[in-house]
Parts: sequence; structure tokens; C-alpha cells
Amino acid sequence: MMTPSVLIVGAGPVGLTLAIECRRHGVSFRIIDKASGPSTHSKALAVWSATLEHLAAAGLAESFLDASRPVRKLLMQDLGRTVAEISLTEGLDSPFSPPVILPQSSTERLLLARLHEQGVEVERGVECADVRPAAECVACDLRHPDGRAETLKVEWLAGCDGARSIVRHKMPVDFAGTTENMGFILTDAKVRDGLPEDSIVLSSGPHTSVIIFPVRPGTWRFFTLRAGSENRSEPTLEEIQRHVDAAGLGRLHLSAPEWLSYFAVNERVASRNRVGRMFLLGDASHIHSPAGGQGMNTGMQDAFNLGWKLKLLASGSGDPEAIADSYFAERHPVAQKVVRETSRMLHFGVLSGGLARAAKKVILPILTELEPFKRRAALELSGLGISYAQSPLIQRDAPHLARHGCPGPGSLARPAAGRESGSPGSLWRELLHPGHTLLLFSGPSPSEAALAVISALMQEVRGVSTQCRIIWQADAAPSIWEKDQVLPDPEGSAHRRYGMHEPGWYLVRPDQYVAARGLGSDLEPLTDYLGKVF
Repeated sequence: MMTPSVLIVGAGPVGLTLAIECRRHGVSFRIIDKASGPSTHSKALAVWSATLEHLAAAGLAESFLDASRPVRKLLMQDLGRTVAEISLTEGLDSPFSPPVILPQSSTERLLLARLHEQGVEVERGVECADVRPAAECVACDLRHPDGRAETLKVEWLAGCDGARSIVRHKMPVDFAGTTENMGFILTDAKVRDGLPEDSIVLSSGPHTSVIIFPVRPGTWRFFTLRAGSENRSEPTLEEIQRHVDAAGLGRLHLSAPEWLSYFAVNERVASRNRVGRMFLLGDASHIHSPAGGQGMNTGMQDAFNLGWKLKLLASGSGDPEAIADSYFAERHPVAQKVVRETSRMLHFGVLSGGLARAAKKVILPILTELEPFKRRAALELSGLGISYAQSPLIQRDAPHLARHGCPGPGSLARPAAGRESGSPGSLWRELLHPGHTLLLFSGPSPSEAALAVISALMQEVRGVSTQCRIIWQADAAPSIWEKDQVLPDPEGSAHRRYGMHEPGWYLVRPDQYVAARGLGSDLEPLTDYLGKVF
């Protein structure tokens, strides 16, 4: 067997996503998991818009949408009466709005199916017992189910092996944070009727709060705080029903529980998610409250960020240190923010005293009517507001390039209507391929000068893994380019969306984040970036 470039330890949603990305980008790898099979519990439920956009690049968005159900709002209730409604889709500029609910077991099933299609099998029952990093490789001691020992040397190691990660324990990092002094109980149970199918509900009473998520038709997750953190036993359905009744939802009668669980909440972030040739992803790198449904999404987005970079690292392209450490520069601040924000959401959600309830009843109806609040809430939860602007793999703008409301360097590229072969199309779909994309804007009323600028820019990226797309603001473009390279934009909607009022360009990375942009034949930011990467 050929020695792989990458070993992925852990085959939950994060490890499976990274494996799919490695396969898509042509990186050789093995993926192992000490468990004998995938998860059978629903666990993580929400799949947010940014994650769905990344899944679209892997050809998985449609299967996720077919298997899931949309969730459009969060209902804040007091004793079962709605006092505020927070939209989860307000102002979301995404092909995938609203977000969806899909049990983690189904997420893993879909990811595994894609790997099977790609001819990849997870090596089950294989444990990574020890890790020994060196300058040129990482030696990994593996134990197979039959007792066989194996030492595998790989160029890069990805720890997707959860909160007790063996990979993290072998790295010189701290896993700093806190354990909440409270215990939580949950169940996935049947409810005959009385709950909206497209909403998350948070209802507070004098002594308790209950959060309810739709899981599948007729089945809901009930999540609440247990009084006293000493009792860590598995809850009964009757115990959770008492909390539901006390939150003013006595009309809901729980039955046929599929899952009952107790858990404590840890809020921790590894001080480094990359050391040398070793990376940490998902719970191995950051764990936090389930409030906001961010955990699995953040881990999967770690994988989308790292997959294409492993291709560059394995092939020896560009500046390897800048490429490798961009993972830390980009994903570590995201992890810190997610831990911080989900802790706030958790404490706000479980507050049930008289003053807290009164504040919720007075303040929330006001806030949820404010457009900036609604847009920000949806943007933060969706993951669409993540920015890598300070990364070494992002070229900073010159001051004259600032465009309010347009995708800037470090932000996700956004959809823009165009016209493909006479029918409506989306510029965004041109970005769903494994390489970089250079978007070349002609500017209004394109002239010979615009043609010369575009030709010079195309020449600059010749020979590197970059796809060129010309957005021509006229009904027809010159015939010197292949037809599939040109996207007519006669009404200028794509130009306006990207703030291009004259000839210019955007370079978009394989993970759909804007790497650089410029006006006219300003090549410096483009050549600087290409030098780092290629």
C-alpha cells in the first residue's frame, strides 16, 4: 500500500468531511476510527447556511436538503406564550436559506455514502495509540482490531478525534477553559401535536427553561437544566416532562423516548490548533455549549478550510509555513468567538428567575423588531459572517478599494445573478470546483482597454490551478474566449454586487473565500498571493 500524505484520526462528521475534501483535492490519505461503527444518536442537529454552501462544492448540498427539514425561526416564550420571534433567515444572502435540521446520524450516513462512492472506506476499530512528530514526518502507532500493531509515517496528521483527542494530548498545547457548574438533561421523544414544525422554541417558567428542537416529523428534542450538578445519572422521561410542565408547556405530552442523556458543558479552546505537521479540528480543537447549534458546523468548516491547503502542502507548493499556519490564523479566532458567544447564549437561555423573565418579556420584543438586530442574529448563526481578513493567505485591500456591502478579502464570495445562455444563472456556482477562481469584470460599456486588462490578468495566472471567468457587462463578449469562460452581465447586477464600476478582478480561494481583489491591471496583490500559494 502506498504511504498516504495524511492520516485522519476520527471518522465523525468532521473527519468524514476532511476525507471528502482530501479526495476532492487529490490528497492521498487514510482515515481511522477506534469505534466499530458510526454514531446512531441524533446528537448535533443544525446545519447552517455557510456549511451548506461548502457542501455544495462537494456535491452534497442537495442530498442534505432532501434528507432534512428547514428551520426558520426561534420562538421565545414565557410560560408557553410567545413574547418574541427571531428569524433565522432575515437578510441572509445565500442560496441555502433557511438552515436545516438533520440528526448527526443522518449527516454521517450521507458523508459515508459519498466516501463509498469515491472508493474510500473508514478503517474501523483502529486506534491511534501514540504520535511522535519529527521535522519531516509524523510517526503514528496504530492498533488494529485483531491486535496487530502498525507504525505509519505520514507528512501531515489531522486530529478529528474529539474532546479527548490523543493527537491533542501529544501536542504542546493547553486546552484552556471552564466546565459549567450545571448539568443538562435531554431527550428525543415523540409529541403528538402542539409544536411548530419549522421553529426552535425556548420557553421559560418561574424555575426552569426548556429548549425544543424539531428532529424529524413527530419527534422533538427537549433540553433543560437539571437543578444541582451533583446528580449525573441518566434522566427519566418523567423528569423531563416535569420541566416541560413547569415551563408552561403542559399541553405537550412526551412519549417513546429515542434517547435520554445527561451531560455537562465544557467550554475550552486549544491554545494552538496547528503545531508543526499536526492539526486539530472540531471537538479536538474547541468544545462549547450546544446553544446555537454551532459545534458540528464549526468543525466541518475547519475541514473545509484545511482540505485544499493539505493539497498545497502535500505537493510542496508555495510557502509551506504560511499555508500551514494560515489554518491557525483563520480558524483559531473563529473557535474562540464561537465558545464565547455560545456561552452567552446558554446563560441567557437558561435564566428563569423573575427578573430574567421580566427582562426577556420587555427587551426581546423590542430587539427582535430592529432590522440590524435581526440581520446580525441570522448572520452570526449562519456562519456567513466569518472573516479571515487578518490571515497571511488574504491580501489586504488598498484604501481606495473599500466597497460598502461588497465581499471583501477574507469574506465569503456571494451569489450574484447573471445570465448564462439566455437564462438566469448564479456567478457563485462557478466557484464550486477544487481550484482557485479568477473573476474578471469588464466594467460598464466594456472597450478594447477592458479586453486588454482581462487578457493581461489571464496571462498572469496561466500555468497555475486557477479557473478564469469573465463577467462581461454587455449582451455579447468578444469571440476570443471560450464560451464557458464568459458570463454575460448586461444589466450589471453582478458588477454591482461586487462593487465593480470599472474593469477589475476578484480572486476566490477553493473554500469560496475572497483571497484578493484589484482594479484595472493592478497585479501586485494577485502576484503576491500567487507567490505564497503556488
